[in-house]
Amino acid sequence: MPEVESLVGYVASVELLCGALAAYGYSVVVGKINIKFIAIVGTTMLLGGNLYSAYIDSINTLFFARAVSGFAAGILLANLNTIIMRTGNADRLFAFSQTSVAVFGIILFGIAPRLMGTYGTSVVFLFIAVVAFLSLISVISLKVASYKDTSAETYHAEIMPSSTGWSLNMVLALLGLGLIFVGSQAAWTYMERMGAAKGYDIKAVGNFLVIGQFLSLLAPIAAVRVSIKFGRLTAITIGVAIYIVILICTSMPVSPVLYPFASLSFQFGTLFVVTSFFGYLAKMDASGKAISSAPAAINIGCALGPGLAGWLIINGGYTQMGYGLILFFVAGLLLTVIAIRRRYSNGSVPS
Repeated sequence: MPEVESLVGYVASVELLCGALAAYGYSVVVGKINIKFIAIVGTTMLLGGNLYSAYIDSINTLFFARAVSGFAAGILLANLNTIIMRTGNADRLFAFSQTSVAVFGIILFGIAPRLMGTYGTSVVFLFIAVVAFLSLISVISLKVASYKDTSAETYHAEIMPSSTGWSLNMVLALLGLGLIFVGSQAAWTYMERMGAAKGYDIKAVGNFLVIGQFLSLLAPIAAVRVSIKFGRLTAITIGVAIYIVILICTSMPVSPVLYPFASLSFQFGTLFVVTSFFGYLAKMDASGKAISSAPAAINIGCALGPGLAGWLIINGGYTQMGYGLILFFVAGLLLTVIAIRRRYSNGSVPS
């Protein structure tokens, strides 16, 4: 029987890749499908997959259940992003959705494990069911609001793309987002290992990350404010810079005293990047293909990140791993800059 850690990794990769496939498939047919129907089907699949994986004790069925759950999550995220884009208040709604991610993450990872010890996996499934139904209600409400919001017409008139197909700018931007999340997921592994190397035990590292989840609640609204005041490119650059500073503070030559700062900032940087990037993708393409494909780019990046981390450790060690991850972040940012500059040839960036 495979090692537990390896099995968890394989299951997570299958779930992420199925989510990426679902999000990409949604982007291909975006605008041609009923959003309410997708929300209902996706929620049903999500609940079914999680119910199956919670109560069925079989490795093969576990893979299938997590694949279904990942597919459902991918299509629901793509659907939600598209709906938010079509409202007249996309930036603030993206900030709200990412703040919700942080809140539910705190509940799931901070409270659920203790309750599981008493009540078993039923607690986690109940939590997922409640969140899924709340999300379904929210999505349906946003759908109604988007029909009533006349600002969406102005929004389309201002940034209507030259074609309804895939453009090079969209591909470059999504590749940039994917590279950033390859680096982000690998950086998570790097940060945990370096914590041990600097003398922090597992409990201390875990405490830093939990506190960091609370601090990350401030990231989405901060990203929106920076985007409004200084522009989207500046906001994305700041988000990537946070990651790079974290890697530098975590590296061996730097004093262990700075490690807690890096741990506390990691989730903040993640939500800052996601919120600012989502706002940019929503503005660059009015067809919805770019923003609905964003979960695919993120999922693929997250699936490839651990493999990159392992390869860098085996072939270079932790010092080279830190440098390599910085290069991934810089490459992702450069692709994004090129996409923005190509889209706005006069030198301006989307406001």
